[in-house]
Amino acid sequence: ISIFRPLVKWAFQIVDARQIPTVLSEAIARATTGTPGPVLVDFARDVLSEGSVETQLLRVRCPLARKVAPDPQALEDAVAWLEKAERPVIWAGNGVRCARAADELIHLAERLQAPVITTHNGIGVIPTNHPLCFGPRSRFGTRLADMVLAEADLVLVVGNSLNGVSTSRWTVRLPDRIIQ
Repeated sequence: ISIFRPLVKWAFQIVDARQIPTVLSEAIARATTGTPGPVLVDFARDVLSEGSVETQLLRVRCPLARKVAPDPQALEDAVAWLEKAERPVIWAGNGVRCARAADELIHLAERLQAPVITTHNGIGVIPTNHPLCFGPRSRFGTRLADMVLAEADLVLVVGNSLNGVSTSRWTVRLPDRIIQ
């Protein structure tokens, strides 16, 4: 467990067969929510030799995706800021792909007539030949994406954690208005 913990989102060792339904349900939820990633569930040897393992496996429930509702006031503020913005930019990341929300992203960009830049991992969430696609903004990105971002008066960040990689270690200049 200790060896794998830095490499996975979550690690757990089952030492009692009665833990199986709860632990496996939690492992599925952690592996598939947020940024999807690997988890480790280790079974102690004596657990696997117990006769109740199959019965416990039948009790595992695949949790539904956890959805978080936005704060109504924050949503109203975001809409007002988007309506007032003169040069909004959408900065999309891999979270758009994970949420299978590429069509919604494109619809929003077209409605706002806002250029879309992506993170390196977000490349492809908007077709590269789309007129509102301005390429990735990262250390391997395009100069055009950097220029569009530099001129923005508002950035709508979607599926992008604004981590050190996408922001060049948090040195990229962003406008005062950011909706994430």
